[in-house]
Amino acid sequence: MTAPWLLPQQDPRTRRDRLEVLTALTNGPEFDPALRGGVLKIPPTHAAYPWSCTVIDCARPRWQRYAMCSVHAEQWQEAKARGTSRAQFLRTAQPLPATEMPEAMMCRICPQRPAFSLQLVLCFRHRNRWLSYLKRLPGRDEAEFERWLADQPSLPGGECRADVCDELAASPLGLCGAHERGYIRAGRPGGAKLPKNFFATYECRDLSVPVTCEDQVAFRAWCRAQLPVHRTGTVNLRGLRPLLRAEFQWGMYVHGLQPDRRVAADVGAVAR
Repeated sequence: MTAPWLLPQQDPRTRRDRLEVLTALTNGPEFDPALRGGVLKIPPTHAAYPWSCTVIDCARPRWQRYAMCSVHAEQWQEAKARGTSRAQFLRTAQPLPATEMPEAMMCRICPQRPAFSLQLVLCFRHRNRWLSYLKRLPGRDEAEFERWLADQPSLPGGECRADVCDELAASPLGLCGAHERGYIRAGRPGGAKLPKNFFATYECRDLSVPVTCEDQVAFRAWCRAQLPVHRTGTVNLRGLRPLLRAEFQWGMYVHGLQPDRRVAADVGAVAR
């Protein structure tokens, strides 16, 4: 086995020059803006990388095959066996509601906090405040809810403390919902925790919630080791070295320019 220090090493200047070239290319006017940044948000009907179901108004992402969601793909196979054409199936298929959100919803009151209740579109704290309000004054209607909303203050928030995550923190612990659940499953490395009943003791009184941590080093190590939250249509490049990130972005752009991918996208647009 050859020792690592005996293998040919790339000149650091070569890496720097390559990064400068790729940075200039990705900042150019012809480069796809959807492929810039540390977190790529790919539109559902992107010309090279579409991910939405081709059934009109279907809110679900496409499956691995047929450019349709899993339900419509199964329905299409059954319809195809009966002699139905693809174009006819796409015209008559009924759209389906989304089963997952491509992006986290924000609280309608706090733009820096994620919505805990998707039905009310409220963060955890405001959801609890509204439920407490209903207990004191039952039978409130939608107009009362709108008046209540107008009186509620916006609360501070921030990004998840997991290094690669671009989601908002779901609680004063500083982790998004997915990473907070993962932190609990992992046995709370570092012992970071919130006070018991922190909502009633602190947040209801507009007080800052103290976070205790037995071992900051262990907690930060856990945060650095986490993977990003999966979101359909999102490519998270956080944590990659600048050159690798630039190569990945440029590779996606060049791959999208291939004629076969453009033709496939055009065929999908005609089918819609």
